[in-house]
Amino acid sequence: MDPLLLGAVPLEFRADATDALRSLTCPTHPTTPLLIQDTNGKSPSPIKIHVSGELVRIPYRIYYEWPGLNRTRSLSPEQSLILAAWMSRHGDGRIRQAALQDLLEANASWTIPFVVLPCPVRDPSPDALVPVRPPASFPADRYGARMAQIIVYGHRGTLGPRRATLKTAIHGAVMAALEYPADKCFQRFILLDDEDFVHPEDRGADYTIIEISMFEGRSDDAKRALIAELFHRIEAEAGIAPHSLEITITETPKVNWGIRGLNAADLALGYKVEV
Repeated sequence: MDPLLLGAVPLEFRADATDALRSLTCPTHPTTPLLIQDTNGKSPSPIKIHVSGELVRIPYRIYYEWPGLNRTRSLSPEQSLILAAWMSRHGDGRIRQAALQDLLEANASWTIPFVVLPCPVRDPSPDALVPVRPPASFPADRYGARMAQIIVYGHRGTLGPRRATLKTAIHGAVMAALEYPADKCFQRFILLDDEDFVHPEDRGADYTIIEISMFEGRSDDAKRALIAELFHRIEAEAGIAPHSLEITITETPKVNWGIRGLNAADLALGYKVEV
């Protein structure tokens, strides 16, 4: 257990913090005893930080790798938020960026000090900006805009009545496996006449094809989790058996996408990238 990380979290959430700590592996360097308000020892009289009257001590830097989906899948939303708060103090600036985006989306009051006391930039010149490669274990698509376009094909008579249910089941699977926000839902339903949808008879009238196009970078674990979630949720919620469901995932570089008037490789520079 790292007492410096636990001390950054209010007592109210200390039990969740203890559980979140178990998802971390050994750090590459020990957690620095300097605090966030010390500005790396540059502040002669640093302030004290209180959350709801309680003194918290937030480390200036940590050096744990952001754990992968296999270690974080069982975390509760509060535990995941605690993990993001810690990662907002990471030695890798791009990990800090991704974590801060999580904190801003959650909008939890206890995380305010992690957001409003950022590390100062000592040398903003271009020569001082050294590219940082993310750790291998860090979900690659946390470093940019999350994007997945989904097309669903099926028989007109059976897919049409199930569109609303499928929409919910598919997006629920995407949110669970890829940690998508609820408002990022991109789906298209293609309803085909029988003569336009040819397939083996044993697949039945429920036969449905789901094609997912998304940025490259997700781990194999994340893609396996997505497919498993889709099979489970679609059978449970829409009544389509796995035998009658086919799923394909296509990954492409961000540079191959155009979004909101920009190349996605450029657009992603200001956003979080994931799993």
